[in-house]
Amino acid sequence: HQAGGAQWNSASSTQVLTVAPATQKISFSSPRVPRFVPQRTFELAARASSGGPVQFTAEPPGIVAISGSVATMLQTGRVSITARQEGTKNFAPASVSRSLKIR
Repeated sequence: HQAGGAQWNSASSTQVLTVAPATQKISFSSPRVPRFVPQRTFELAARASSGGPVQFTAEPPGIVAISGSVATMLQTGRVSITARQEGTKNFAPASVSRSLKIR
């Protein structure tokens, strides 16, 4: 707000500033997959540049089951494992996928 004076009128201005969430990256190396044995497990490791938690999913279902960062082999086949960070008020969501062959 600017007060008026003898030579000018008072003035005020309102502006809205919108800040978009920052982008983030997921570091997700292809896991080292051991030879197929039913119920054998292997670790998944990924890190979000935001520092937030990363969740894993597998498609199609039925090739591996994922619990936390552990993948359990169910049958042979090709599977896509996605590492995803949901985002926050400061960071946009991000994901990256790796295709694996379970054999």
